[in-house]
Amino acid sequence: MPLTAQAAISPREAARSATGLPFAIEIEDQIPEAVPVRPEVVEVEATVVEPGEIAAALTEESPTDLPPDLDGGLAPLAPSDEGTAETAPEESETAPEPDPDVDLLGLLTTVVELPEAPYAVGEGLTAGEVNVVGVTWQDEGRDEEVAVYLRTGTNGGWGAWESYEVEPSHEPGARSGTDPIVLLGAGIDVQVAASYGDAAPTDVTLSVVDPLRAPADSAADLDVTGTAGGLARPMSASVTSSPVIYSRNDWGADPALLDWTPEHGRVGGVVVHHTAGTNGYSASQVPAILRGIYYYHSVTRAWGDIGYNLLADSYGRLWEGRAGGLSQPIIGAHATGWNSNTFGISVLGDFTQTALPEAAMNALSHAIAWKFLLHGVNPDGTMAVNGATRATIVGHRDVGNTVCPGDRIYSRIGELRSNVKSIIASGIYTSSSTPTPTPSPSPSVPQDVVGATPAPVAAPFPVNPTAASGLQGYDPNRLMSDSVMYNPSTMNTASVQSFLDTRGSSCVQGSDGSSCLKNATFSTPNRAATAYCSQPYQGQANESVAAIIAKS
Repeated sequence: MPLTAQAAISPREAARSATGLPFAIEIEDQIPEAVPVRPEVVEVEATVVEPGEIAAALTEESPTDLPPDLDGGLAPLAPSDEGTAETAPEESETAPEPDPDVDLLGLLTTVVELPEAPYAVGEGLTAGEVNVVGVTWQDEGRDEEVAVYLRTGTNGGWGAWESYEVEPSHEPGARSGTDPIVLLGAGIDVQVAASYGDAAPTDVTLSVVDPLRAPADSAADLDVTGTAGGLARPMSASVTSSPVIYSRNDWGADPALLDWTPEHGRVGGVVVHHTAGTNGYSASQVPAILRGIYYYHSVTRAWGDIGYNLLADSYGRLWEGRAGGLSQPIIGAHATGWNSNTFGISVLGDFTQTALPEAAMNALSHAIAWKFLLHGVNPDGTMAVNGATRATIVGHRDVGNTVCPGDRIYSRIGELRSNVKSIIASGIYTSSSTPTPTPSPSPSVPQDVVGATPAPVAAPFPVNPTAASGLQGYDPNRLMSDSVMYNPSTMNTASVQSFLDTRGSSCVQGSDGSSCLKNATFSTPNRAATAYCSQPYQGQANESVAAIIAKS
């Protein structure tokens, strides 16, 4: 059922004017909930071969009359007649210069020559319209040495061998492996070769996951042109409470595959990812891609659930990832060493060279702004984790040895930060976004670094502190009693700052990056007048604690 028309002075129109960005959602439709679908998977155990024997170990029934070329010198892969996805958003003609701090040597996307070393090789065949492929092996603590190569073929010939990055295991007993690789179209031959350099990995397995079709997949192909955030049900009754996010039910997550109990950490920042794989998916193929990634992360990699907390697609829609509650500080499995202290959001697609669609950029901006508002995170701030300090908005490569999220996203992190600040300052997400208080990490939470102490939990900006405390007869003219704090009729921001400076004169910034109250700043939202606070609150970016108190 479409939303009713908004007045010219509605919050979304005010936010559009203030930020210059589209509102996260333009339309809401009632879509049928997907029936949980159990993907089908074929797992092929690889065979260990010596250098020079790879071609003989792979099938002789290749998709081309030419012999397999381990130098990647054959004609490029011809498109299949079946399963062709819609054209991806148009790429920009020029790619940005690579980041000078990232070592791309050894992370090349096209393999010129396979190293001379023992290899584990295997092959499989895709079955469905959408396929998620991955390579896993027994975790032996040597993932930094592994090299994984994969190529695909049809009757048009073999494509070049390409290298794929290794994503370390995030859980004890889980398997090491590549990120999930999305392939579109049935009948695609897949060949894989993996080596540790001086030996073949143990128990190498090629997994080909067919997510199958779900009844609601076609509903996801609704017209999303010009929207950001998609056609999904809101997380609460108010359209201004949060971005609209498709639920796990909407993309057909099978609860039987969930083998992980949600655990709470803290949200000190966000790590931005891309999933890699194809960019040419259609809107209706997105739920199947998510089901494939879910199976690969949860079952094949033995993480128990999908690793990302949130996902965005090229059409600007947001999708719920890891279970446990979108407003909660749920620990994900997306950035080793940083999972307990960040949330992870990933864009479906490979943005190494392909430009990030504006709809996806807008969805990222709104999702991060909303999460930062819930958990009191400053977009201009820093987070300290296990002795390392980073900005609160980072790409995966900033915290791991990877090229993720691709140059075409990474080069726009500064723009993303500015968008997030503008959205927070606009007050677009208001009282209905009242967060559940961020709990301290429970003792059962496995820390990313053994023996490490979690960074302090940042106190969220109080959306409605009086409602949370349940105080009756609260006097809006007294934040606290005069003997404790101040009388707003006689004291201003400067007076409160003087008070904080005096009482906190001995306070210094912690080694973990935590700030003193006298120095802390928050990006505050606009708040309407309430029964307890007779005057509306005008939010502002980077507002001092003294200013917040004086204006309250």
